Amino acid sequence: MMRFDTYMFVFIYLCFAILPLSSSSVVQSVHEHENIQPHNLNVESGRKPGSIMLTIVNDGPTILGANTTYYATLSSLPNPGAKYICYWSELKCGKLIPTWSTTELISNKCNTTSRYNCTQNLGDHTMLLRILHKGSMKEIATSISTVEITEYMNVKLSVQQDGTVCNTTDKCLVTTKKSVQMTVDIHDPSNFFKDAFIEYDWLYGDGNSELSVEPMVLYNYSTPGRYKVQVNLTAFLQDEERTEKSGYLSYYIDLLDAVSNLTISGSSKTTVGSVGQYNVSCNGSVPVSFCWSMVHQTQDNSTIDNDTCIWTVSSPFCNDTFKYRFNTTGTYHLRVKAINDVSLLISETSIDVKLAPVVAASITAGLVFGILIGIIFSIVSITIVVQSYRKDRMRHVEVANFDFQRNETNESSLSNFARRLRTMVTPPPSSREEQLYLFGQKPNVARELDVL
Repeated sequence: MMRFDTYMFVFIYLCFAILPLSSSSVVQSVHEHENIQPHNLNVESGRKPGSIMLTIVNDGPTILGANTTYYATLSSLPNPGAKYICYWSELKCGKLIPTWSTTELISNKCNTTSRYNCTQNLGDHTMLLRILHKGSMKEIATSISTVEITEYMNVKLSVQQDGTVCNTTDKCLVTTKKSVQMTVDIHDPSNFFKDAFIEYDWLYGDGNSELSVEPMVLYNYSTPGRYKVQVNLTAFLQDEERTEKSGYLSYYIDLLDAVSNLTISGSSKTTVGSVGQYNVSCNGSVPVSFCWSMVHQTQDNSTIDNDTCIWTVSSPFCNDTFKYRFNTTGTYHLRVKAINDVSLLISETSIDVKLAPVVAASITAGLVFGILIGIIFSIVSITIVVQSYRKDRMRHVEVANFDFQRNETNESSLSNFARRLRTMVTPPPSSREEQLYLFGQKPNVARELDVL
C-alpha cells in the first residue's frame, strides 16, 4: 500500500512539473521578482474543482545557500472539527524527497522552510503541498509553489529626493543641484547576509564613482540629462569558507533643472478699459506649464474675481505672455505658477487701476484757446481804455486861435519862433487850467508867453 502511494505521488508530482499550469491558479509569490505559475487541485471524490482553495506563497527569490519559507492557506475545510496534516515534498539536489516536512494545519494555515545549497536547484524550484485528513489520510487539496533560486544577490535600488520616492516602475525624475538619495535594498528575508561585510561600488553615470560600505549614498548632479546608475556589490560571509557572494544592478534616472528666477514684467499702473500685457520669464527644464490667475481686490479688501487659473504650455523656452482687460477700479493681484516635472514656483505682482483722466490733447487745446481769448480781450480792453482817455483829454483842451499872420511882417523872427515853440511844447492842461475852462475862463496865455 505504501509503495502504491509513493508511485501515485511521483505521478502527481511529475504532472505538476511537466504539464502547463492553469491560468486560473491562485498560488503566488510575495516577491515581485518571482515567476510563479500556481495550480490548484481538488482530488476529493464527488467534490467540484475549486470548491476548496489552497493558496501557497513563498518569500523568494532566494540566493543559493539561503532559506526559503513557504506559507499555505486553505479557504475552507470539509469537516472543520477534524484534524488535517500538511505534507510538503520537493526535489533537492536532483533527488525527489516524498515527504520533506510534515506540519499540522492550524487555523487553516501551515508553513515550512527549506534551504538550497546545490547548484542543481538554480532556477525555478517547485514545492508540492498535499492536505490530508489526519485519521483517514484522505487527500482533500493539493497545490504547488515555485521559487527562483539565484546565484547572485537579489537587490533593487530606491531613489528619493526631499522625501519623495522615485517611481521605479516608470521614469525616475529628480532635480539637479540637489542631493539625490540612493539606497540598495538586499532581499534577504532569512537574514543570510546579517553578519556579512558588504562593499558597494557606485558608478553614477557622469564619470564619477564611489566605493562605500553603506547601502545608502547622497549624490548631487549639476547637469540635466539621463544617467545610468550602476552598483556592484560584494558580500563576504563570516563562515569557515569565507564565502563571497556578489550582486549587480543598474538603473536610469532623469535629471531636470527646477524652475527658478520667475519674473513678471508689465505696467503696475493702468486705467479702466485698458488691456494690460504681462510677460513672464524663468529658468528651468522645459516644457513648463504656466497657470495665470487675476484676483481683483476692492478698497474694502474684498475679492471680486475668483482665482481662476488659465493654463498654457511653453516650449522650448521658459516664457509666456498674458493679456487682461481691466473693467473696474481697484487693486489687482496677478499670480503666476510655473510648473515642470520636478518643481513648482509662484510669483505675484500688483496692478493699480484708476479711472481714465481727460484726454491730454483736449485739455491742451482748451488751455490754448482760453489763453488766446484772454489775450485778445486784454488787448481790446486796453485799446478801449486808451481811446476813451484820449477822447476825454481832447474834449477838455481848447486851443487858442491866434492870428499870427496879421502882424507877421512887423514882428521879429525871435517872437515868431517863440510863438511856435510855445505851441509845440505846451503841456496838457493842468488841473487849474481845467478848472478855468469849467468856469468859462481862459488861461493867461500872454503871461506864459512873457515867461518864454
